[in-house]
Amino acid sequence: MRRGYLVLVWLVLGLIGLSGMTGCKPLYSGSPEKQKNPPKVKKPAEEEVATASLPKYVEDCPVSFREDVKMYPKADNKASSQAAADGDAAVVQGVKATDKQSKAALFKAAIDKYRTALMKNPYDANLTLKLATAYDTMLRKGCALALLRRIGDLRKHPKFVKQADNAANDVAANGSWFAGYRKDANAAVGN
Repeated sequence: MRRGYLVLVWLVLGLIGLSGMTGCKPLYSGSPEKQKNPPKVKKPAEEEVATASLPKYVEDCPVSFREDVKMYPKADNKASSQAAADGDAAVVQGVKATDKQSKAALFKAAIDKYRTALMKNPYDANLTLKLATAYDTMLRKGCALALLRRIGDLRKHPKFVKQADNAANDVAANGSWFAGYRKDANAAVGN
């Protein structure tokens, strides 16, 4: 037994000696490594970020919405309602469309239908608003603002003020409409 004890002592002393030769040091001895700061990245200005995320709008509008209404002596509500319903159907299909070409074609058809409906009933503020939102979807800012100004003009007429006020309130209540130019849109309708 004594021999086993001596072997164990020699083994422990050998391991202690080996660990001294391997260069093991205490865990936290010496000076720490010098840490480097990460490079500073210039943040873009908030205006640059805001304008970069906005789509490119078409500012001008070659379409005239101030045609001579003497051509339309009386509102044709039946024809106007049918054209507006066709425009609504085209918008619903356009929202569901997956490729850009069919989406653009459907919204163009909706614009044509709403325009026809507005010719049949030129003082309808709801039709004017539908046409403005369709133009907004097609990024036609100039035409959308022209139509919104038309709603603002309708608010000044005693016969159309109630419907025009409702349309103007809809513009103010729906933040997703005219998102790139909300301030201009609200000013155009008189809000």
